[in-house]
Amino acid sequence: MQYRKALADCKRALRSEPDDYTTYRVRGAAYLGLGKYEAAKRNLDLVLQEDRLDAEALYLRGRVWTALGQHRRAVSDFDRSLAVRPLVAEVYYHNGLANQKLGDLDEAEANRTKAFQLDPLVDRR
Repeated sequence: MQYRKALADCKRALRSEPDDYTTYRVRGAAYLGLGKYEAAKRNLDLVLQEDRLDAEALYLRGRVWTALGQHRRAVSDFDRSLAVRPLVAEVYYHNGLANQKLGDLDEAEANRTKAFQLDPLVDRR
């Protein structure tokens, strides 16, 4: 993905629609891709304010938490994402990785198993 181009597109979009949460989610994903985790988190927090349940934003923020070494927070966001959209292999996969970091090996294995059932190539993306 061309993260810098996505950021430029988001900037233009937010000028005309400053409350477009889809654009904030995309911008959060772009910052995540660039390794700018605090900026990614700020954008994803905007999407998730007021208890808005956005499965993709929760997943992406879980990835941010993982990158920041906050594995318990990552698991919480991954679990919330799965409660909204329960059949997403990538979420199970990353939830398994975060659980492994926490030492919860049974939960990690259960998540990885579910991820590979949903998508046998999930670890290659």
